[in-house]
Amino acid sequence: MPLLYILAGANGTGKTTYYLTAIQQQFIDSGLPFLNVDLIAKNELGGFTPDNFVNAEMIFRQRAGELIKDKKDFMIESNLANSNDYIWIENMIKHGFEIILFFMCTGDLNVNINRVERRVREGGHNIPVEIIIHRYKIGLTYLKGKLHLFKEVFLIDNATDEAIEVAHVKNGHLTKEFVQFPKWADDLLYIIKRMK
Repeated sequence: MPLLYILAGANGTGKTTYYLTAIQQQFIDSGLPFLNVDLIAKNELGGFTPDNFVNAEMIFRQRAGELIKDKKDFMIESNLANSNDYIWIENMIKHGFEIILFFMCTGDLNVNINRVERRVREGGHNIPVEIIIHRYKIGLTYLKGKLHLFKEVFLIDNATDEAIEVAHVKNGHLTKEFVQFPKWADDLLYIIKRMK
């Protein structure tokens, strides 16, 4: 079965940095197609403008459509902070894909906000604070009830300079606890832990 990998978490969680590090450490295969609207806008269209984001979204959809049609493995980056994200995931499963999720969180919204502010100072694009807060909270809320959709879930705490895998869920079952759970992970796993 083809695999869809999703690298998810709120803005400022460190998803793109984690991806680049994982490629260097060969944890993620560098040959795996990676679709990321921000990187398309920055690297292929020349920067973070409203028009470039619209065009990057179109390019993202076109490339994803081709990969889905050809039943190819690929990876995307997402906030998973919209109910439509899960409708799409369910459609991907019906289309024969298995989904592997790398979900990143910080446990402290100030970390996310400060990272986005630093990114803007370095020439990156801005996300308003209220949107960061909303995506952080709603992303955790949605995922809590949807963990069963994924073939595998890697929960990664990225509150410091080093990302730490804190739990692994496979086929809806908690298989490994790597460290004492941070509160966000403990809350996220509440339903699964009750079913043990």
